[in-house]
Formats: sequence, structure tokens, C-alpha cells
Amino acid sequence: MNNNFHQLADEVVTEIQMSHHKRPWLILEGSTDALFFSTRKLSNSPVSMVAYGWENVQYIIDKIVQEGIEARVLGFIDRDYREDLGIAVDDSHIVVTDFRDLEVSMFESDALDRVTVEFGSKHKLPKRECGGVAPENIRDKIYVVAQKMGRLRYFSLANGLHYPLKNLEYSKFVDERTLEIDESKLVQQINSKSEKKSI
Repeated sequence: MNNNFHQLADEVVTEIQMSHHKRPWLILEGSTDALFFSTRKLSNSPVSMVAYGWENVQYIIDKIVQEGIEARVLGFIDRDYREDLGIAVDDSHIVVTDFRDLEVSMFESDALDRVTVEFGSKHKLPKRECGGVAPENIRDKIYVVAQKMGRLRYFSLANGLHYPLKNLEYSKFVDERTLEIDESKLVQQINSKSEKKSI
């Protein structure tokens, strides 16, 4: 995996074209995807490349196909909100996640159960009637907060508002004990991280 520096999409295409190995290429949307796949044993041991954005994944794949470059390439991107926003992706060489993003797939897996049991306080974790840990209660609580932020993100995308949601300091508006969102503090955070007042 080449993540020492941020390559441009055309540079990735050139690297693939100039390569002499016969391994396939896996073009990924982001560095967290690369981290996820670095722990997986994939057939034919593909070379992972981070494209920094789904548009770049699609561009790289399209360019390789159009130019007839003899390399096996597969892209992997998050489903995100593209379908809801009417944005089509040519998925003949691109795999799209089942959920909105790869992290939700991990969140829905048994990994959350193992992490909460191993690192959570047994006195604070929610319990089932039989006495075992109830990770589904943790998921449900987190989803309540995530849905609100998801709606805000969709609204921002649909209306071209460019809210800087990735740059927010969530600890300033999400109560760490109850996970409740203080909406006025959320608005303050968005406005403080935006170049112009957004809300």
C-alpha cells in the first residue's frame, strides 16, 4: 500500500500503467478503508491504493478501462448518499458498501460486541435479562445520535451548504455521558468551523 504521500488520480493511473507485477489493484476511497483492508487476507493479494475520494476511484477505474491498460483493477467505495441525491456510479469495476459506509459495516459486525465486552465497564454496560451484555442497546443509542448527524449531512449535501461536519469538535456539543446533542452548541460549532455563517 502506498500511503506515504497523497498521489493525484493521474499519478495513480501512471503508477498502475508502469507497474510490472501481475497482482491486481484495489483502489480505495480513503485511508480508513486502506486500514480496514490491511488486516484482511484477500485473494491474489491486491495492491491497495488510496484515491482520496470516491470521484477519484471512479476516475482512476474509468481511465484504466478507457486507455486499455492491462491491469486488473477493482474500486471500493462507500454507498454514502449518492443514490438519494441521484448520483449514478458505474459499478462494473467498483464495489459499493451495503451500508452508508464501511465503518457502519464494522459497527454492525461482532467486532463491537467484542470491544465492548473487553474494554467496557461491566458495571455500566447494558445487560440482557439473562445477564449477558446487550451491545444492541449500545448500537441503538449511538444510532439515535448518528441519524441526526446523518440527516444534517444529507441536508447539507442536497442543498450545497458544505457544512464542515468532519472538522467539528463533537465533544463540544455531544454529552459524553448521555450522548445527547445540544443543538444550539452544534450550530455554534458549525458556524465556528465555517468560513461564513451557515445556520
